Amino acid sequence: MDDPIPSTGTELYRGHEIRVRATRNAHGGWTPEIAMFRNGLLIEPPLPETVEPEWLTEQEAVRDGIERARFFIDHGSDFE
Repeated sequence: MDDPIPSTGTELYRGHEIRVRATRNAHGGWTPEIAMFRNGLLIEPPLPETVEPEWLTEQEAVRDGIERARFFIDHGSDFE
């Protein structure tokens, strides 16, 4: 099975596994790619792919991705 996002950062939060990989864009900035799992299954949250903000470091982009995923987990019903 292919890993949808080979993780740079992984965190368990409220029964979800959050995986974040930071990728560098054409301008040299870092942006997060987020995958979330519950009970081992990939879930498809309606998180928009962002091009902004760009982060100066890979670590900042990973942190942002984890924070965005946590926000969705905490407020996901607001998006339905």
